[in-house]
Amino acid sequence: MFIMIPVGAVTLMGHRGLWWLVPTVAVVMLMMWLNASGYEFPNVIPPEDRRLDSVLTWFTSLAILSLLITRYDAEYARSAEELRASLKQADIASKAKARFLASLSHELRTPLHGVLGMLELAKETTATDKRNERIEAACRAAEMLSGLMGDLFDLSQIERGTVKKKSEPFSPHRLLQDVLGVLGVGKGDGHARVSVSILSDVPRWLIGDRFKLRQVLVNLIGNAQKYAPNGDIGIKVTKLLERGTTCMLRFEVRDDGPGIDPQILPFICEPFFRGQTGSQGAGLGLAITSRLLEIMGGRLRVTSTPGQGSSFWFDLEFEVPGKGVVERLMAQEAKPRTTTPKHGMAAAGARGLVLVVEDNPIGRQLMKEMLERAGCNVREAADGRQAVDLAEVLDMDLILMDLNLPVMDGYEAVREIRKMEKLKGNGREVPIVAVTALAVEVERERCLREGMNDFIAKPFGMKELESLLGRWLGEKSVNDPVET
Repeated sequence: MFIMIPVGAVTLMGHRGLWWLVPTVAVVMLMMWLNASGYEFPNVIPPEDRRLDSVLTWFTSLAILSLLITRYDAEYARSAEELRASLKQADIASKAKARFLASLSHELRTPLHGVLGMLELAKETTATDKRNERIEAACRAAEMLSGLMGDLFDLSQIERGTVKKKSEPFSPHRLLQDVLGVLGVGKGDGHARVSVSILSDVPRWLIGDRFKLRQVLVNLIGNAQKYAPNGDIGIKVTKLLERGTTCMLRFEVRDDGPGIDPQILPFICEPFFRGQTGSQGAGLGLAITSRLLEIMGGRLRVTSTPGQGSSFWFDLEFEVPGKGVVERLMAQEAKPRTTTPKHGMAAAGARGLVLVVEDNPIGRQLMKEMLERAGCNVREAADGRQAVDLAEVLDMDLILMDLNLPVMDGYEAVREIRKMEKLKGNGREVPIVAVTALAVEVERERCLREGMNDFIAKPFGMKELESLLGRWLGEKSVNDPVET
């Protein structure tokens, strides 16, 4: 009968009922000890009822045993069902992983094949026009590969949950201008006709996640450029409502491209989804855009008519800064960011003196030639110590600082440069831009905390570099020299 106590406890309470074994065993051991000591337990059941008591004891024991068996069968069936579901999920995940790796292998190998093949052909070509044509094709393939790697890294960071919403003051007008500059809109080089409309009631300053909003707009406007290369693209920003210190804005990007088939419209935000024959890209841009908007509290919406075009839009809530904050931001905006070129370079028409800090010789040569093509005079440093020494004797207009450097890393070099500027006491602070292949948000935030002013991720092209130089040295003058 005593064994029924822990059995019943386990039946009713699960694993927690095992604790009833302790008092049960203690009572049984005590009774055995008393019995061995000569103590006689009184039988309180009358002799005529002992048969009934025995029957009731066996009946109760069998009932509890039957309940235990039934409970065991139910638990076994539930565990078996959970195991089958887990195996099914594992099989689905395994197949999804296989499809992902197959897509990834295809998307990586295709542009890499174009880069290697075209460069090999160009190396063996003597005709200048043909060689330039093949080098241009290799450059396009390399840009595809670079974009794919960046998208994959962004998507992995988002899926891991390491990307969080940030808030900082920014101007939506300037942000959109920066996005268009990065995409080369309005440069007269064959891009689509773009119209931009920011309604007058949209606040001049907002507080929100500027970095993620910029990436979302780059993706959406870049998509419109790909699918309507010679068409019309419209970008519109409107204020939907304003409540206290917050406002809701709608951002819309429309194009007159080929449109999207209604049957595949629900799947366009899935990674690697390319539902239309001839679709460009790896199918990651809209997946990243959708997830970034979810982090910011928004949702990507789309309407599309095949043969007429598509319209993508999303609504986001921002905080509107107070009057004092706006005045301070406007005062900062009014300050000229450009500096007068030093050492007589203004007469030569140069944009300014730029220090390139890069330990890789090929990377250093590449940035030097790109900057010279953009109209800058360039000095070079191969490690952080050289950068600090040059910054001490030369009045730089801009420093492009790699982070992983020998002798002294980029962070320490920036700290040393900022210390020297404070000692000089002239109030001048040279803009320092972090240049790194580790394009993660955590790295960007650390760079800004360490005293750098901006951030650019490798690899980058002339459009990205021109946008950066425009922010810190001003737009390029027609008189600036260009080397070819």
